[in-house]
Amino acid sequence: MRVVVAWMAWESTGEPAAVGGVAFLYLMPTVVLGPFFGVMVDRVSPKVAASCVQAGFLLLTLALLALSRAEALGIVSLSAMALATGIVIAAHHPTRLAMAPRLVAPDLVPSVVNGTSLNFNLAAITGPMVGGWMLASYGATAVLVVQLLLFVPLQFAIPRLSLRPPKAPSVDVPGGTELLAGVSSGLRFVFADRAMVRALAILAAVMFVGRGTLELLPTLADGIYGKGAAGYGVMAMTAGLGAIGASFWTTYFGGEVAPSSAVVLVGMLAFAGTGLLTHVGAWMPALLLVGVIGFACTVVSIASQTSFQMTLNEALHGRIMSLWIGVQTGAVALGALFLSLAADRFGLTVALTAVPALVAAALMAFLTGGGPPVPVAERTAPEGEADR
Repeated sequence: MRVVVAWMAWESTGEPAAVGGVAFLYLMPTVVLGPFFGVMVDRVSPKVAASCVQAGFLLLTLALLALSRAEALGIVSLSAMALATGIVIAAHHPTRLAMAPRLVAPDLVPSVVNGTSLNFNLAAITGPMVGGWMLASYGATAVLVVQLLLFVPLQFAIPRLSLRPPKAPSVDVPGGTELLAGVSSGLRFVFADRAMVRALAILAAVMFVGRGTLELLPTLADGIYGKGAAGYGVMAMTAGLGAIGASFWTTYFGGEVAPSSAVVLVGMLAFAGTGLLTHVGAWMPALLLVGVIGFACTVVSIASQTSFQMTLNEALHGRIMSLWIGVQTGAVALGALFLSLAADRFGLTVALTAVPALVAAALMAFLTGGGPPVPVAERTAPEGEADR
């Protein structure tokens, strides 16, 4: 769906700001609504929540298909669909992040993080590759039909998952003040820990620049290199290959935990790759740099997710992981919007050269300031939450 919507936004306007704006609407609801969905996921059956979320995706795909068949897709309708899908995604992320660790014993959680990341990135290769080819060969309707069919099996698979019992009993979904208090407890837990704050800072900076740039691939593939929808698919596939390489790399080396020096150094590859992307002047070197960006972003993402997943009390899992995904997604959304607006104003080359340099400098200034991070062993849940 993201391949189709991003390409349609570029095709209908030819403006980088349209592509960035649609990506912003697609991603930003996770930042605003994710923490609230995270509290709710802590209090309901993850399987029921997952089934509802997947049904929402299926219905939205059906709506997008209907609009496409009626030739009623313009920038306004595409923006509306991106926003609606973003709201469902805001519920999807805390649901999957809270459910995945309960599929295995606690000591196997790092394997789950790496395994789901590998699975996600395999999809990141095959999805854009097939989507770009189908867009070029058969049009958007064919892509959406395939997308619709792919959601159907999940309605049968999710109820058959076997989850180990939670460490704390489920309670009713809160309303009003209690919901806000649940969000607040998750925020207090994270921001009281300097190690978590620094991990989030690394994640936010790398995603803002690296993943923000990857959201502008339609502009790069067609606007800079003239490769059309097929080239967009190849670029997205290359980013996915880099991400898969990162999944194997973190598995082989045991998964560095943010904010280690190794994670920071790998994250710097995203800034360097983005800064060079419009200067290489040839298709193959540009593809290589896209792969490097995908690799660096995924290493940082896996490291920070592993750090969070391994140190959480399960009573807080949904709300704290919703904060993690909110920071990651929000950084991507803001990065895509900021970079696209800067590209419209100053040109893509200036935007992708100056912004990474400034963000990298700001990140290093933040990481080298303040006291040492709090050791992982000293992390505790907010008062009253651990025994809930």
